[in-house]
Amino acid sequence: VTDPAVDVFDRERVFVRTRLPQLISMAPGLKIVLEHLSTKEAVESVLHGGPNLAGTITPQHLLANRNALLAGGIRPHLYCLPILKTEEDRRALLDALRTGCPRLFLGTDSAPHAIGRKETGCGCAGIFN
Repeated sequence: VTDPAVDVFDRERVFVRTRLPQLISMAPGLKIVLEHLSTKEAVESVLHGGPNLAGTITPQHLLANRNALLAGGIRPHLYCLPILKTEEDRRALLDALRTGCPRLFLGTDSAPHAIGRKETGCGCAGIFN
């Protein structure tokens, strides 16, 4: 969801709540992979969504939350999309992985931006891992 009326921190939640059910309804046999899960709601959707719904989780979403990005100053090298979320979301991702669900797997983010592109007034999103 990229509607400017939707807060950047809530876009994934809105997608999972509104668009994902529409997609599943329109094409019930379609296999769907949600890339770079970052919220409790998204990972719960995968856990309870049935065999055709899977998701990837990136290392940065397991290791950091939005406080790491924003508290005490902006840290551009932690800026990624989807943007880091709350500690509750981060813990939900970790808990979901611990279930052993075979429909959750690693999503990498190969975004090796030059320092000059990350450390600007409008830095590039992405974390190399």
